[in-house]
Amino acid sequence: AQSPRDLSNDLTLRHTGDILRLSTASVHCSHSLVGPDMWPSRDLAASIFAVALALALAYVRNVEYLSEQPEGSAFRPVSDVGEKSSGVQPAPLRDVGITREEVPEIHGDFPYKRGGDSAQVVPIIDLSNPDRQEEAKKLREACLRVGFFYVANHNVPKETVERAFLQTQRLFNLTLDQKMTMLANEHNRGYTRAQEELLDPSMQTEGDLKEGFYVGVEVAKNSELALQFPLFGPNIWPKESEGVLPGFRADIEKYFSAMSDLGLALSDLLAESLGLPREYFRKFLTQPLAILRLLRYLPVESDISKGKIGAGAHSDYGLITILATDEVGGLQVELGEGIWKDVDPIPGTFVVNLGDMLARWSNDMYRSTRHRVVMTRAVTRYSMPFFYEPSHDTLVSCIPTICDGDTED
Repeated sequence: AQSPRDLSNDLTLRHTGDILRLSTASVHCSHSLVGPDMWPSRDLAASIFAVALALALAYVRNVEYLSEQPEGSAFRPVSDVGEKSSGVQPAPLRDVGITREEVPEIHGDFPYKRGGDSAQVVPIIDLSNPDRQEEAKKLREACLRVGFFYVANHNVPKETVERAFLQTQRLFNLTLDQKMTMLANEHNRGYTRAQEELLDPSMQTEGDLKEGFYVGVEVAKNSELALQFPLFGPNIWPKESEGVLPGFRADIEKYFSAMSDLGLALSDLLAESLGLPREYFRKFLTQPLAILRLLRYLPVESDISKGKIGAGAHSDYGLITILATDEVGGLQVELGEGIWKDVDPIPGTFVVNLGDMLARWSNDMYRSTRHRVVMTRAVTRYSMPFFYEPSHDTLVSCIPTICDGDTED
C-alpha cells in the first residue's frame, strides 16, 4: 500500500456573502481504507457525509437569500432590467471551465450561483431611464463587483454601427500588401499585423490571433500637440482617391464621433455613481486620448492548453472601454482566479469595462477586471473596442468622495 495521503481540505462555500467553512481535518487515506468488499472506512464515509451536508445547507441558505430580497433591490438580474427598460434580453453567461473548488466572493453580498443560468453577472445600464439615480445605483453595483456592464438605449444609430462594421470587414479583406502600406506609424495609428501583440506572456506561446487598425483623434503632424505628445498625430487612411475603400474615412470618423459622445455620457453617469456632480469628469475630458481599434480575429480555434488564444488575458489601462462586437462572441471576464465567464453579445448594446486608471482614480474601489477572447470555433470574428481616456495633462488622484479630501496620488 502507498503511504497515507493528507486529505486536509479547507472547503470555503461563499453564497450571498455568508461564508460556510468546513474543515475535513487530517483525514488520512490509503489503499487500506478500501477493503475487499469496496466499502470505505468509517472515517472516510463520515467525511463524505459532512461535505454533502454542507453543500445542502449552503444551497438552502442561497435560496432563502434570493426569496428574501426586496422587490426594488439595487442589483437586479439583467433579464429584469431588459424587460423593464428596453426589451433587451441577455444570453445567459455560460460556465467556461471553473478549475477550483471554491466560488469566490465578488466584492460584497452578491447572489452568485456557480455555473447556472441565473448567474447574471453583467447588468444592462439603460441610458433612456428617466430615473438616473436608479441607473447610477445599478452602475455602482456593477463597478464594485465585476467592472463590466452592457449599455442600452445609447442613442448611437444602428446604421452608424453597421457602416463601421462593414468598413472594418472591407479593410481586412484587402491584400496583405495593401494593408502593409498603412502600417502603424510613430503616433500609433494604422495597421498592426496578426500576432504582433502578446497580451499574456505568462501563458501564451504565440501572439494574439488577431490583426488590427488604430484610429485616434485627428491632429496635424506638425502641430504643437503632436510634436509634444507622441500619442497625438494624424491618422493613416486608405487612399480613397486611388479607389481604395471609398467612404471608409467618413464612416469610421462618424462612428468615432458617436463613441466620443457616448463616452462623455457614460462619464457623467459614472460621476453620479460615485456621489460626484454629474459633470465632474468633463474637465478632464476636454481633449481626450481616445483610440478606436478595428479588429479581426483569425478563424483559428483557441487552444489554451497550448497557449494559443484570440486575445490573452489582460486589463485595460485607461478610463473606460466601449466595445461593439459581432454575433460570434468569445469575450470572457475573470470573476476570480481561474474562473472565466462568457460575456455574450446582446443586439443593440455595447459592452463597457473599466480600466486601470479609473480603478486608481477610485482608490481601487471600482474594479478593472481581466478579460480575454477565446475562440471556441474556427470562424472570423470582428470587434471594435473604443478606448476613452482623459486628457494627457490630467492629474489622477483619489476622488474626493472616496478619500474625504485626501488627494495623495
